[in-house]
Amino acid sequence: MDFRKLRYFEAVATERNLRKGAERLHVAQSALSRRIAELEQELGVPLFDRLPRGLRLRPSGEVLLAHARRIIADVEQARSAVEASANMIPRTIRIGLVSRVGQMEFITRAFRDMSAAFPSLSTEMPIYSHSTAVLDRLSSGDLDIGLMYRPVPDDDHCRSIILREFQPMVVLPNSHPLTQKELLTPDDINGEEFLLFPRRIDPSYHTTLVNAFHAAGATLTVSQEIEMEEVRLGLVAAGMGLSVASSSLLERPHPAGIVLRPLADMKFRTNLVAAWRPQVESLVMDTFLAHCRTKEKDDAICLDELAKRPN
Repeated sequence: MDFRKLRYFEAVATERNLRKGAERLHVAQSALSRRIAELEQELGVPLFDRLPRGLRLRPSGEVLLAHARRIIADVEQARSAVEASANMIPRTIRIGLVSRVGQMEFITRAFRDMSAAFPSLSTEMPIYSHSTAVLDRLSSGDLDIGLMYRPVPDDDHCRSIILREFQPMVVLPNSHPLTQKELLTPDDINGEEFLLFPRRIDPSYHTTLVNAFHAAGATLTVSQEIEMEEVRLGLVAAGMGLSVASSSLLERPHPAGIVLRPLADMKFRTNLVAAWRPQVESLVMDTFLAHCRTKEKDDAICLDELAKRPN
């Protein structure tokens, strides 16, 4: 006994008339008559008495009608519940991010627009020092969304999209002679001392970054490892060495006294990724991610132009 036949039966039993039942269901009367006959044959009992002017339910039909109405109501309730869950607005959403991501204007705008769309929503925004911590918290269920600089494999536990792509750039003090060049060559920086983040913070990215410079023909001579980016950049501004930073630095506040320059033949790129757990997908999450991905033409950033700006 399939659900469609029950719906057909309920309509005919309620209207007590095949023609009216067909009109209500928007089906041909002949097709409806066949389905009712099939249902009676399947159950082995007649459900209606055929009268000159309409139909009359038999006792077997009365019993089936009561059950059919409950089943139809349950199915409609289940459908409504599923549709509501897809658009459910949670009380709180937990979005974890690497500290520097929260300084980008398009991310802060996404938070602002989400708050405007859902005024009653409470947002928790824990900040982490590196991407590995964000991914760990997301995997453990402590976060609904994670914004980080690392690839996230799509599987049953996680989904992800790329929001922006950035390239590594050389950070120079503004008094350095190399600031006169718009594009650096490997020979320009070979022999220079670099301030870099410790490998223990993110071993995979550290190795990838060093190898990317090597592939471009440059060698990173690391004189000091400093965990906090703000401190590294401050020391560069003070003339204590060069450093490497993502071109995302051009989209967020940074110390005065530094200049960023791209390196020729640098193929490596880092992606700013938004990742989430499929179990917590909601209208709120969809809205936030949509605002993160929106990139108005006027907001597009030309890295070359920004790199030339004086600091």
